[in-house]
Amino acid sequence: MNKTVIGILATGALLASVPWLGLPAFYESFLYLICHWTILALSWNILSGYSGYFSFGHGAFFGIGMYTSAGLAVNLNWPFLWTLPAAALLAALFGMALGAVVFRVKSVRGELFALLTLAVTFVVGTVVLNTRIDGGPGIYMNAVAVPAIGPTA
Repeated sequence: MNKTVIGILATGALLASVPWLGLPAFYESFLYLICHWTILALSWNILSGYSGYFSFGHGAFFGIGMYTSAGLAVNLNWPFLWTLPAAALLAALFGMALGAVVFRVKSVRGELFALLTLAVTFVVGTVVLNTRIDGGPGIYMNAVAVPAIGPTA
């Protein structure tokens, strides 16, 4: 194996062992934010950096994943780790459906692509705010239990 693969595996093993390191909750939350924004930056770099398209739909895909995970955890009592593949699959399917429409229509380029992804973000946000997930009028995350993956502080 080359050094890159070994580095990725070592980083993954270190991140997987974080709950058992006994770090204060602040540091775990800070590490979560770093990983969250790193993934968002990487996805922005892939779409905008390599292809030149400016997408404002990243929030919609993150929201679809979060809403799916929360809905499965609250309504169907799924364990948190089981909800992650379903959330990723639904967000990916939504992205593929949007891409199938956008990239087949030749007139949707440049500014129109950016406006379309912005519109999709607002549509997804409106659906989430007006859909019941835990008994309230819209989404209230207080019914979703904080997932416990390991012995955190």
